[in-house]
Amino acid sequence: MKKLEISLPRNERDDELVRDIKDATQLFLNELMSKRLQNTLKIKIHVRKTTVKKGWGKDCGGVHLADPMGSKPNKEHKILIHYGTNIMSTLAHELVHVYQIATKKYQQRFWKSDGQLHVRWNGKELGLKEKIPYRQRPWEIEAFDLQDKLHSKWKSKLINQMYLISKQQAEQSA
Repeated sequence: MKKLEISLPRNERDDELVRDIKDATQLFLNELMSKRLQNTLKIKIHVRKTTVKKGWGKDCGGVHLADPMGSKPNKEHKILIHYGTNIMSTLAHELVHVYQIATKKYQQRFWKSDGQLHVRWNGKELGLKEKIPYRQRPWEIEAFDLQDKLHSKWKSKLINQMYLISKQQAEQSA
C-alpha cells in the first residue's frame, strides 16, 4: 500500500492495537485485491470514541469516506471506526468499500443536472444514494458478507500465532 496512517483517540497509546490494525489491514487487502492496486492507495484509519456515533446512526460502528469521483480513480480513503465496536470486524467491512471503489465496482458522483449524489454498481446506474434503503444497497450487502469471512481469517491467523508462541515457550521451558 502506498501509505497507511492509523490514529487512536486522544491521549490513548496502544502500540499493540496499532500493530494489529496494520496487520489486519494488510491481510484484508491481500484477500480483496492485487498488490499492484494496493500500492496505489492511501488509507487513513481513525479510531475514535465519539466521532462515528454522531450523524451515522446509533448502530454504526464505522464509516468509509471517499470523495465522489464517478469513474475517475479514487485512491484516497478515510475510515472512521468507533472505539467501542469490534474494531477488526468493522475494519474488514470498511476495507471492502475501499476495494469496491478502487476497482470501480461502486461509483458515486454528483450529477450536474440536479446536484445530488447518484450511485452506480457494477456499471449499472442505481439512482440517488439516499433513496436506496441501507440494507438494500448492494455495496453494503457485499461488505457485510465479506466482513465475516475476512474477520474469520484474521481470527484464524491470531489463533495460529498464539499457538506457535505457546509451543515455543513450552519447548524453551522443557
